[in-house]
Amino acid sequence: MRSSLAFAACLLMLSSLPVLGADPAVADPAADYQLAQQHFVGFGVARDDRRGLFYLKRAAEGGHAEAQFKLGNYLHMYAYDIKGAAQWWQRAAAQGHQGAASNLAEAQAAGWIAPEPGAAPKARPPVAAPVAEAAPAGDLPDIARALTEDAGWRALGDEAASLQVFASSSEAEVRALAARYAWKRPVALLAFERGGQRWYALLYGQFPSAAAASQALGEVPASLRAAKPWARRLGDIRRLARPLPAEAP
Repeated sequence: MRSSLAFAACLLMLSSLPVLGADPAVADPAADYQLAQQHFVGFGVARDDRRGLFYLKRAAEGGHAEAQFKLGNYLHMYAYDIKGAAQWWQRAAAQGHQGAASNLAEAQAAGWIAPEPGAAPKARPPVAAPVAEAAPAGDLPDIARALTEDAGWRALGDEAASLQVFASSSEAEVRALAARYAWKRPVALLAFERGGQRWYALLYGQFPSAAAASQALGEVPASLRAAKPWARRLGDIRRLARPLPAEAP
């Protein structure tokens, strides 16, 4: 996905970044985490993902559980490094971070990583049966409105998930791609902001969890699987979603 490339490039540079005006020997993980957040969103400083990732990694290495959790998320979502992500989630989970523990459990249930030695094997989560007649892609709903107005989407809790199969800065491109295929499950359009730019993502299916969504990757057309679809929790989608302008009557 296009927006993933810049983040992946930033992640690959982390190991070679110089110290940015501070001595790592006396670094404060909590302060580094705050600096990371400031640089990611441009709060009080120029927005700079490269610096944000530097401080996030240093905070994680210093033992900051939330930084470890979020660095694991970056590795998973933008560098497609699930094993590297799991290492950070394990460190955060060891400190009692529930989000990291949940991510680990889902990754193990999906078969992405091996369970820890001595752990009982986890059953793969059931995949919900496809909807017999999903909505036509030409009627691609706006997820920001569907989550409050459509009974099927509204009933899903924050731990439910959908597969993001494609993203672009062009709404027309996403709609055209959605109309090109026959879908077994409901699809929706997610509009969100990143780096001051509006992006659009095609969401596929309604699943009880991210792990269950990942089990349905085989339902996605092969040409789209090459773009590495990934599961988004509905809680994250609710926070990200920006409503599309209302259509003129």
